[in-house]
Amino acid sequence: MTSTSHIHQLLNQGRYLEARAESEKLLAASNDLGVQQIHALALSKSGTPQVAADFFAPIYNGHPDDAETAGIMGGIYKELFRQTQNQQFAVKSRDAYLSNFNISRNYYTGINAATMSAIAGKFQRGREIAQEVLSLLPETSTDFWELVTRAEAKLLNKDPRTASSIYFQAHQLAGADWGKINTVYNQLWMLNHYMLVPVDILKAFSPPTVAVLVGHMIDHPNRSTPRFQQQFVPRVKESLMATIKTLNARIGYTSLACGSDILFSEAVVESGGEINIYIPFRKEDFLETSVSFAGHDWVERFEKIVEHQDIHYLTQEGYLGNDELFSFHGRVLFGLATLRGRMLHTEPYLITVLSERDRTLKEGGTRDLMKLWPFPARVQNIDPSKYLPAPPPAPHKPAVIIDSGQPNRFILYMVAVTFTGPIMLEAHRLAKKLEEEIVQELMSLTFEDDIVYAGFSSSFAAIKFTRDLVSAVERKSQLSTYRIGLHAGPVVVKRADDKRVMTGTHADILQKIFALGPEGTAYASETFAASLVLDSGDFSFIHTGSADLGEPFGTHNLYRVTWGGDKKK
Repeated sequence: MTSTSHIHQLLNQGRYLEARAESEKLLAASNDLGVQQIHALALSKSGTPQVAADFFAPIYNGHPDDAETAGIMGGIYKELFRQTQNQQFAVKSRDAYLSNFNISRNYYTGINAATMSAIAGKFQRGREIAQEVLSLLPETSTDFWELVTRAEAKLLNKDPRTASSIYFQAHQLAGADWGKINTVYNQLWMLNHYMLVPVDILKAFSPPTVAVLVGHMIDHPNRSTPRFQQQFVPRVKESLMATIKTLNARIGYTSLACGSDILFSEAVVESGGEINIYIPFRKEDFLETSVSFAGHDWVERFEKIVEHQDIHYLTQEGYLGNDELFSFHGRVLFGLATLRGRMLHTEPYLITVLSERDRTLKEGGTRDLMKLWPFPARVQNIDPSKYLPAPPPAPHKPAVIIDSGQPNRFILYMVAVTFTGPIMLEAHRLAKKLEEEIVQELMSLTFEDDIVYAGFSSSFAAIKFTRDLVSAVERKSQLSTYRIGLHAGPVVVKRADDKRVMTGTHADILQKIFALGPEGTAYASETFAASLVLDSGDFSFIHTGSADLGEPFGTHNLYRVTWGGDKKK
């Protein structure tokens, strides 16, 4: 049965959309203040702070003396200010925090009132409030939040030396808790736009570098031209450790093939960092294609990492000789690193283990993937072939073509969209009209139960179709509201009644994501969002946590996607 404790657990796990759905159920049965508070939090954290503000403002007005209520209201307005840079939200945030601080003398609402006063242009009043907050705090403390509150108050009162000393104490207490460190950094980053924050403080709490690794596997026994041989593994790992240290790369993204991937995963973990591992297809096939040929030692290293780390599979389906899965996997890895970097206000690095001697361009291979990397100045390469002797002339070998056994399986970027009101017949007509303009990239277009389903060969074509359809429907009816689900993965396209229908696990996942999203929003799986972020366009992405879609679909990270000119904020 749904309870506030269960919803709190979902929020703590980052499963914001599920928390929102569960809180809506609880809200239908109870108007308890605690239920209303947690629903407002779920609304804001699931990427819709304006909806949260509309819902919670009347509730806050009825309980201005409650610190929890005021803190949530102030936080919602602060998030709106962070997203829009509209000064009216800074003022509303300040007022919510300050009104409660004057009543409750709670240091949390107090320090936020002080900072938001400074951001709203009332620097002197901000200093005065900060001084009041200092009087409420103990002179010495081992509590992280008390320390950063004292440090922030000292900073507002133009005492950067003392603030720095206290911030460093707090940083030591936080250790590798990136959540705490990033919360403080976001506050400092925002404050630095309105007053000078010392560089040493910003540097101390600066987010770690995000790095993504793509590189060669250990040479296959049948490889005629050496590239990355087993005897050079220690040297390559040593180089990876040095590169990680130089870049301060504490957050890594990679696969888990023998050679570069496994070495990078080990190096990040041994350096005290966070590793995020994504595998392109089911484990058994991946071991066969990318690990076991190098020897049992590499299988053991693979299993040791799997035992201690969360592993994400882009699909639980098999390889079936489809190299497009490797290209898709690389695109997703690059996009995920880019999205994580955006959250941390930084650009990621690409680390490659790439032979400068081997110029082979294979689909999904390291050199092929590098064409997708959006930050060409942020690349560090380790060349394993520099340890090799001069190469003999390579014999010519004809290319080997592998039959996947499923000629109709494609990586598709899928969309499901519906509109409220009596507009769906018109939406069907408009979708068919758009079909004529994008026929080359459109792989499937079907209509079912007031939902338009479409699949495309690129994420950009999928989002363009979606935007154009939404715009066309809005021109016909300003009263209509859309709901959109977006996902990417391998699907089989079957012909039925002169239609090309998407089938398979990932077509089902699309429907699950679509059903989870509220009206007026577009929610995407991380595979779709990660691919789209690499395309040019005025898109913004808000991570809304994860959602458990049930068996056999598993848990998926979701993003709310908006685009320039989107009215449904």
